[in-house]
Amino acid sequence: MTVRSMTFLMLFCMAGPLLVSGCMSARVTTSLKPETNPELKSPVGKFYVAGLKYKYADADPRVQIDQKTIDDAERRLLPLVNQACTARYPALFVTDGSSGSIPLGVEVSCTTTQHTGKELAWMLCTVDICGLILPCPGGVDEAFEVKAGVWNGRNGIGNAPLQKSFLREDHFWVSVLTPSALIHMPGESDFPKFSGTVFNIQQQMETSYQQTAQQVATALAQLVADKEPGFWVVPEGSESSPAALPSAPTTTLLPPAESAAPF
Repeated sequence: MTVRSMTFLMLFCMAGPLLVSGCMSARVTTSLKPETNPELKSPVGKFYVAGLKYKYADADPRVQIDQKTIDDAERRLLPLVNQACTARYPALFVTDGSSGSIPLGVEVSCTTTQHTGKELAWMLCTVDICGLILPCPGGVDEAFEVKAGVWNGRNGIGNAPLQKSFLREDHFWVSVLTPSALIHMPGESDFPKFSGTVFNIQQQMETSYQQTAQQVATALAQLVADKEPGFWVVPEGSESSPAALPSAPTTTLLPPAESAAPF
């Protein structure tokens, strides 16, 4: 075997582990578990999500989130939220306003807190064995706030919004030079555990979007189902779509009846 062949073989053997670099496994716990209730109804009829805004930020002001990432999440979440709403609460939600349903404007805000200190401690205390060869644990806390109200026709909320907050904790471990982190992370999880590498990042993002959509659907159902009908009445001249919403009743004053002649 020539020196050139030996060199190629050595490079190939060294590159083999790197082909699965960035392996990870994750589990999720949350204060709002997705629910399903086909019988849940509202006295005012059905709803659909007409517009959705997504806000994403890190608790550390030094961490800047790419706007493209936020725009992509907003674009992906709207159809997923509608799908989750109609699948889990078919008596409460529809996919559009063709049946006279009430259009909802929804705002989803997510603030993340990353526990980078925990990851660094594991790596330093194990002389980088955890993280390079063995899995290195880490985590991210996500604080969600969901707001909902009558859609104003411009992807926003036209009245005082209803609000619900929930927390989600993402637990994961990662490895760089070996696939050891592909083993499912131990511990409880409110969603199915998943593993992956740098080659299926898109699939992992899709899984995260679907989880968020399921939780937003549950939050919306809890917010709108028992709200009194008067909340959804839209006064004349408001910015909300009059074709899909009930309007405020108008009262016509009749002329006084002719009084009876005195005796």
